[in-house]
Amino acid sequence: MPVLSTLANGITEAVDTCVKIYEMKKGYKMTRVPPFPKVMKHTDSFKVVTDSKEGRRLGLTLANESFDKVCPESLEWIRKSLKEWFACLPEMLAFLEEPLPSNTIAVSYGESSFDVGDSCAKFREFKGAQGSLSYQKLSPNLVVTYFNKDDISFLAGITYFPCLNGKAKCFENDGALINTAFTSIETYPLKDRMKNQRIKKYKVYGRFCSLAKKRVLVDASGKYVKHKEYNHFWNSYSFTACEECLVDSVTYKWKKDPEVDPSAEIAKQLQELADQGTEISGTVEVFDTKENIHSSEKRIVDLKFFLKANPSFNVHSKYAKIAMMVLGEEFKDRIGGEPVAEVEVAEKTETAEVAEEATESVQVAVQDVVAELVETVNVAEGAEPIKEVEQAEADKPVEIAEPAVVADAAEPVKPAHEELRTCGGSPTPSDSEIERLVEAKASEENNVSNEEETSDESDDSENSDISDANNISDEEDSSDDSEESEDSDSSDDEDFERFEDASAEFDSDVDAEIIN
Repeated sequence: MPVLSTLANGITEAVDTCVKIYEMKKGYKMTRVPPFPKVMKHTDSFKVVTDSKEGRRLGLTLANESFDKVCPESLEWIRKSLKEWFACLPEMLAFLEEPLPSNTIAVSYGESSFDVGDSCAKFREFKGAQGSLSYQKLSPNLVVTYFNKDDISFLAGITYFPCLNGKAKCFENDGALINTAFTSIETYPLKDRMKNQRIKKYKVYGRFCSLAKKRVLVDASGKYVKHKEYNHFWNSYSFTACEECLVDSVTYKWKKDPEVDPSAEIAKQLQELADQGTEISGTVEVFDTKENIHSSEKRIVDLKFFLKANPSFNVHSKYAKIAMMVLGEEFKDRIGGEPVAEVEVAEKTETAEVAEEATESVQVAVQDVVAELVETVNVAEGAEPIKEVEQAEADKPVEIAEPAVVADAAEPVKPAHEELRTCGGSPTPSDSEIERLVEAKASEENNVSNEEETSDESDDSENSDISDANNISDEEDSSDDSEESEDSDSSDDEDFERFEDASAEFDSDVDAEIIN
């Protein structure tokens, strides 16, 4: 059983080593949050080791005392590395004479200008200078902390996570990464690189190379400077000539007060306005051109720093204007474009809108044709009742007002001097009165006869006029009927032509939609 267990652990460690080397060669991105391994969930306490001259120089993250999964070889390796690092600090060397606690899961130590903070991977400038911190994973067991100030990333400290039992050790790889970090990253405060101890003692310095699109370690030990890179597969250094770094080594001139980058100043002002609650957006959207499927937001003041550290990222096209102001000409080819996912969604949306518009146009055409058909049917059905009503109005007899009845002629007034005779109490007319009455009666009959003749003549005249009017009305009705018949026939022909045109247009629209 022990043999099988040892064999299984060996296979697991070999596989983990291959994965670790591959990830170290590929590299990691910078982050605003420390990329801690899973073992940090066992954190129980944080211990700071202080030097009387240099202050808080070392921080140990400890798990519970019962935690026994840390590899002792890894703890011993980091203890020896720390002794070399603190060779000039007797108090620190005295502490490191003893083995580190077996429950140590993280070791943090900083540059000479920085103190260890209150927790793992946290550092602060020993004079209290203000700046932001960022982090970059160098390997599964190594994280470097940057202090960002005036658009420059300075080395603040390094945190090492001792490997666990059965996991890849890769001590040589981690040692090379630590040396590269301390020699290539800018030291704080900024100083002339030609007067730095690195170039005097180790003949190396660091700079950002636009051709390599990253900060590189430059070897100046030979006649011409070259990039110095560590090969994690062969555990050896390789040297590569670089035209840009060669020109820089000849033209380099230290400026005590370097010119302020106007784009950085603009970014700082815009960020302040955004943080004060103005309408200016304090973030800019960026996306990975390699994966090209997602995007994230970055603060304006951190945009240039982020793009330098992540050469595969570009600024989203909708933030192009503000990016040009805060980035300048250096990153003009990194501004614009959109993730593939957004482009596909936009194309699908556009296609759906076109299809929807085509469907709506077809529906409108169908509705127009149906409306015209309904209108044609209504006109055809409504023509006959109108004619019948007009004919009924024309055939209706004209009512003629009857002449008023002439009142009886007033009885002549009897002369006052003529006396009436009475018989048995009743008046008896005289002879003269009787003659007068007979003459009045005859005259009255003649008047009535004359009036009847006059009335008959008037009736004949009116009947003649009415007959003429009826004849004229009949002629007009006949003419109107013929005109309405002609208009109806013409209207039917026009409706039929419009229906044929609408049907042809509808058929062409449907054919075009089917083809599309």
